Amino acid sequence: MELEMNNLVYEYKGKKINVPLFQPWEVYEGLTNIQPNFLEEVRKKREFSSYITLHITNECNLNCTYCFEKDKGNFTISEDKIIELYSFLLKNNKSDNLEIRLFGGEPLLKFNIIKRIINTFKDLNNHSSKNFNISYNIFTNATIINNEIIDFLKENDIQVFTSIDCNKQIHNRNRIDINGNGTYDKVIKNAKLLNKNLSQRVVVRSILDTSEEEWNLVEYCCSLFDQGLLMYSIEFPWTTCDSLYALSNEKLNIVKRKISEYCDEYINRIKRKDFSLIGLHPFVKYISKAINNDTTLCMYSCGAGYSGLAVTAEGEIFPCHAFTNYEKFKLGNTKRGIINKELLEVFENYGADNIKKCNTCSVKYLCMNRCPFDSFIYNGDVFSINDFRCEIQKEIIKASFYLLNEINKLPLQKRVIKMITKKLFYNVDKHT
Repeated sequence: MELEMNNLVYEYKGKKINVPLFQPWEVYEGLTNIQPNFLEEVRKKREFSSYITLHITNECNLNCTYCFEKDKGNFTISEDKIIELYSFLLKNNKSDNLEIRLFGGEPLLKFNIIKRIINTFKDLNNHSSKNFNISYNIFTNATIINNEIIDFLKENDIQVFTSIDCNKQIHNRNRIDINGNGTYDKVIKNAKLLNKNLSQRVVVRSILDTSEEEWNLVEYCCSLFDQGLLMYSIEFPWTTCDSLYALSNEKLNIVKRKISEYCDEYINRIKRKDFSLIGLHPFVKYISKAINNDTTLCMYSCGAGYSGLAVTAEGEIFPCHAFTNYEKFKLGNTKRGIINKELLEVFENYGADNIKKCNTCSVKYLCMNRCPFDSFIYNGDVFSINDFRCEIQKEIIKASFYLLNEINKLPLQKRVIKMITKKLFYNVDKHT
């Protein structure tokens, strides 16, 4: 992909695709035409700590093969730490909007604590000189669901994210309980129950197991979409470069082929007015933003350590949940605030213009996959980007705008996709 006359230009499936980066992204084929300069539209400012990943507990009832939390421990957040966190946010959060992700371990193991947190924050908010607009989401393995939990989630309008891996065979191999049993049937049943009863649809996240010799992205989508779980996000596991799960040139070529096959099936289906494949993130993110005329070019694809923070059950503050096992990435704590200002500055400047490899990349303001933890765990340095992830991200961008180009040729289908994406996917949390 290259930048030509303010267009992102590339070939995909034998077609020359042009993406004018000045909004709106009116994708077109063929000869490249000069477009307005897009650089003034690039967003280079962000607000501090508007998204908190709050570790309710370190305890978990699963033993997933690729879990990045090495020593789960048995810590659970106390009432004192809940109040400390609110006081910290009052002093440090510069935005009136605050989103809190209820995280673990498995947070629903401590459902009573979750209720206490939300009720305490409501009470503190009502008696504070500054009122936050607080929203919540929860990341759960969906093994612990009952009517009381569903009613509470509904009452507090809590968005649910859950993990279901690809298909039953892979899920049951990787996402096992403490007795070594697979959890797929239980999780699917509970996810469907949540999806049916909550106003906000459940978002499913899958970790793609690249140790599989052969896999099918369309099949993985259908295994969930056919169950009524329409919001699906895929990711590759955070891992060291020598791990069984690590990407390689061979695996990269397979990923590209699978993305191409997904595109073919996507187009074939929408031509038949079958929209069953459109809910796959991150493809749907690019397509929905373009169709709904909310295109955004941003220097920052990750808010870790700046617009987002992670708070452990013990009240320690880290750039994001992935870093909580690494003491050198501790920023401070809820009692004393941010102490490690030098580290905070590192993450504050973690953007496309300040990372050597990213600085010359043609899609640096479109990238959604610039992850400091992945770089750290893979290459030992948050600024040393994982080359394989870069190539996959570029392929996702190519495919997304190719799909958008094909959608534009089908006006009726485009209107339907616009309606569906705006209703289901448009405002889905960016941390999928």
